[in-house]
Amino acid sequence: GGNPAAARAADGALLRREPGHARGRLRLSMLATRQGRYRESVAHLLAISATQPSDPFLLAMIAGMLHRLGESRAALQCVRHPGMATAADQSLLEDMANLASQLGDMPRALVLLDHADAIGRASANSLYLRGTVYLFEGHLADAEATLEASLELAPANGQAHWALSRLRRQTPE
Repeated sequence: GGNPAAARAADGALLRREPGHARGRLRLSMLATRQGRYRESVAHLLAISATQPSDPFLLAMIAGMLHRLGESRAALQCVRHPGMATAADQSLLEDMANLASQLGDMPRALVLLDHADAIGRASANSLYLRGTVYLFEGHLADAEATLEASLELAPANGQAHWALSRLRRQTPE
């Protein structure tokens, strides 16, 4: 909706006055993505990332957008940023743990899950994710116990049942 050309001009003018304005760059990145200008979108996201923002919600948004645009290394830098440890939102931390695991950083996924679980009771989702990380890391007994705990909270979770059945077919080798 709206007028993309006018929005682009307004945000461009804002960035000429304040080059580090994260929200302006974020809007330009989203606009560029919608218009198929992916390199431009990534350039705006990388410029925001280079300012080392400490807001965990901004870091999460940038990480997700970078990941969707194929910029895995830059997305992982956002997930690993110390500002993420200041997040007080359990759901945000679970989402970032999921992204860390998708990007192959299992230790960071576990750190973020630990932080999320310290905020509130572990959710079925966080237990499932933790179980799959344990499975990936070869900690089969921990994976089994954690997946079972996830199923106690969400018995209809087909993915957890599938992971548990796959785990029980594996051997420790």
